[in-house]
Parts: sequence; structure tokens; C-alpha cells
Amino acid sequence: MTKKEKKELRDKKREARKIQKQLHAEMQAAVDVVVERTCKEEGTENLSGYAAVASANSPELEKKIKKWLKKTGAKPVRIIRGPKTKDSNAPEEDVLLELRNLQKYFVVGKNLFGKPTAYLKAVDNVSFSLKKGKTLGIVGESGCGKTTMGRTILRLHEPTGGEVWFNGEEVSKIPETEFDKLRPNMQMIFQDPYASLSPRLTVGTIIGEAALEHGLVTKENYREYVLDVMKMCGLQPHYFDRYPHEFSGGQRQRICIARALALKPQLVVCDEPVSALDVSIQAQIINMLRDLQKDLGLTYVFISHDLSVVKHISDEVGVMYLGSMVEFGTKERIFNNTLHPYTQALFSAVPVPDPHMKMNRVILKGDIPSPVNPPKGCKFHTRCDKCMEICKKVTPKYREVEPDHYCACHLYDTPEELQEFAAAQAAEAMLNAKKDKKEKKAKKAKKSKK
Repeated sequence: MTKKEKKELRDKKREARKIQKQLHAEMQAAVDVVVERTCKEEGTENLSGYAAVASANSPELEKKIKKWLKKTGAKPVRIIRGPKTKDSNAPEEDVLLELRNLQKYFVVGKNLFGKPTAYLKAVDNVSFSLKKGKTLGIVGESGCGKTTMGRTILRLHEPTGGEVWFNGEEVSKIPETEFDKLRPNMQMIFQDPYASLSPRLTVGTIIGEAALEHGLVTKENYREYVLDVMKMCGLQPHYFDRYPHEFSGGQRQRICIARALALKPQLVVCDEPVSALDVSIQAQIINMLRDLQKDLGLTYVFISHDLSVVKHISDEVGVMYLGSMVEFGTKERIFNNTLHPYTQALFSAVPVPDPHMKMNRVILKGDIPSPVNPPKGCKFHTRCDKCMEICKKVTPKYREVEPDHYCACHLYDTPEELQEFAAAQAAEAMLNAKKDKKEKKAKKAKKSKK
């Protein structure tokens, strides 16, 4: 290296140290100062008054800034994400929740070395989207995966595969620490109001504890805030210091609803919130949920067995069978033009309050197959009275049969798809015939040798 090159290198190092000192001084002065500014690919336009700004689509830059802060010993500052660029895979703006091939498998068998050998497919490739301020009703038989799907959306169960998009952001794979910041926006009302409330805590603590933990309310305003939430859910102020065992089932469910709404969520997963209550109390809770939705702009995923309740509260309906979504659409299309044979059987079981009206009851034969070992092809073909040969061998595609009405059934396959299957069957039959001929020839050759 020549003297000239050495001198240039020394000058560059000196300049770099000077810039670093200047940056350090500016960062020290900018503690807790928030400056909203868009970042370029490698940095910002101007570093003066800079508080550590990172672009939403540049996590690498954010890591560099955190590393630099640690190295230089600068006081911690908030890292503000710049304007988020539109992701080509992101859902539409008015869509709050979208599932894409969501899966949740539980390990039920392992070999000698601890490697999983068998899975229970509780949620298997479920996809749908839910717009802001709407209610999605999820129905199906017991054990079909409704509750597991709701818990997996909130990551109470970690998803095995697929994607969960919430408010335009993919949240199923982000670190737990980042997801914890989103938890106030996604809440759940559990099925059993007796088991989901701690018997050792008062009503006020149950409702307000999480709000205090997430910084939504100060200690000074804590009691007033909780009383406002209680009033909104039809709970009297003197319930604040009482314990759950002092209340009826309907009052306990109101406490569960108040606990969820205390965090000001955007999405509420209601897991059969009225199944343990009598009819009169059910009506009160359902009407209260609808009023709260209008007042607060809530979005519901409403899981239930009661189709009349689902029809009353829902804007869209999804039907699940053995972990899969078999039919999905608007309430009007699902109830007026049922497509899937399973949905038809499910709806035929709903009693009609008219003794003179005859129901065309569809009675399903057999039991639900095991989710550990589901049947090949369509999972419903073992109980379907419209079963075809293709149903036993090929899994039906989940497709849009009519506008905003999706169904997974071979009854709505195109003629081209049916012809393709018939050709594949003919080819398979020819191969089997050739194999049989070869086996017969081999047997004859063995006999002649003997």
C-alpha cells in the first residue's frame, strides 16, 4: 500500500469516527423523541434530530440500529416504523382476519426415538376472510375442530402450517414477544363461564387486570375504567368486589365478555358463549353482543352448535367437518341455497315450530371417521348418500361455486375435471389388467417348471 493510499484510509477512518461521535451526541439528545420519517434502503435522508427510525419493510435496518445502540452505549430510544409498503400477498384493506390453509396437527404417536408417527389433524387447510365489523358463524358437529381453530387464530395453540393475516399483517410466524403486543386486539370469550373465571379473584380484578398489564389504564383511573366496562356489559357497580361463585351462569358469562372487551379488541372469538345458558339468558347475551358490536365496531368469530343463533347473529357462515371447511358463504346463500350434502343434513336437523310442516330429514349413517386416520378422498364420503367413485379417491377442491359461496364437493366439479378423472381411472384399470396378466403368466411358468 502506498503512502497516498494509507493517508486516504486514515482520513476515512477519522471521518467515520467524527460522524459516529456526532451521531452518538444526537441520539443522546433525542431520547424519547419520536420523529416520523421514511427510511431509504440503507438509512435515512437526514440524521439530524434522528430518534432511530426504521422502515416497516426493513427489519435488517432495525437490527443494525439496535446493535449500534448497544455498541455505543446510547440510551434506549423508541424505534418508529415508517410507512408500510403494500404487500402483494396482503389481504384487502377492509379485511380484518384472513386464514390461508391453516393447519393444526397434534402428535398422538411416536416411535422409539421420539419421532412423530401419527397426527390428529384437528384443523386441516382452513381458508376464509372476515371483513371489519362483521360476524362469522362457525358450525359443525362436536369434534370437528371449531374451538381448536379459534384457539389457533389467537395462537393459544401454535399453528402447524398455513398463515393467519390480521389487519394486513401476517401474525402466525412472528415472535411471541411481538405477538403479545397484538393480543389486546384479539380476545376470546370461552365456552364454560364456570371454568374460565379464577375463583380467587374478584370481578374487578378479573376484568381490569389485563388492561392494567397492557397499559390501557393507569392505577388512578383503574376502578372508574372497570366500572364503565361493567356498566356497558350490564353488570352492577357493587359486583366489583364480589367473587365468581356468587353469580349465576348468565352473570358469569357477562363477566367473561367484560373481561374480553376491557382490552378494546378489534376481533373477538366467541367460543359457544351461550351453550351453557338457558334460552331466556341466551337471548339477553346475544342481543348484548349485537349492541356492543354496533357501538364499538367489533368483529366476531362466533362458534356455535345452535343454527338458529348463528342465523340470528351472523353475516357469514362457515361449516366445518373433520377439521376442514366444507362450505362457506353469506348467511343468505348458506341458508337459502345449501350446496354441500353435509350442510344439508345438518340444516335438516333444525326443528321447525310448526306441527303441520313435514321436514325432509337427512339421516347420516355411521359415525364421524377418526381425524387421526381420515378416509382417502372426500372425508365425508363414508356417510354421504350422494357418494361417487371420484369421492373415494380424490380430495375435492375448495372452490367458489357461485359469487361469495364456496364449497368443497365433487358434485360441482367441471365436466373437464370429471373426464380427467375418468381417463385416469381407465389408465389405472389398464395397468392393473397388465399386472394381472403378468402374474398369471408367472404362475403358469412356475407350474410348467414343476
